[in-house]
Amino acid sequence: MVVPALISALSIIVLPRSEVPIEITGYARSVKEEKVGAWFADHGESGETMYALCASASFYAHAHENPPYPYLWLDNVTKIPGAREQLRAYLTTPDTQPTYIALFQTAKGCAFSGEHEGELDDHYRRLTTVDGVPILRVKRDADRNSATGDDAAG
Repeated sequence: MVVPALISALSIIVLPRSEVPIEITGYARSVKEEKVGAWFADHGESGETMYALCASASFYAHAHENPPYPYLWLDNVTKIPGAREQLRAYLTTPDTQPTYIALFQTAKGCAFSGEHEGELDDHYRRLTTVDGVPILRVKRDADRNSATGDDAAG
């Protein structure tokens, strides 16, 4: 009885650390969440925030951050009355919007389809990709002005 358990444990012990959660749970996203959380912890500055788009709640633990929006999963955003509207307002209002968004879900699949498609592009630009997860950064005034052709000087 001890031998099968030992063989099973050894099959996990010899794996690279990044493959252990996948082997044990079958949940591949946990490695991505950890890497995105580490990226934010390394690159985010004081006062900056990040939102994991409609998924990956454990990201916040890895980043040592509190979730800025109450609904952390796609089902909550799509099924709770008013949640999509609240999310769109949170992500597009300059006084509340996070500095970064990790696109664990597509914007279209989460809350920005139909007439709202493209709203994130108005407010964010792609900054980098971490382990396959696109990271958006809020546009600064200079980014918005150059996108519209306005001259910030006047």
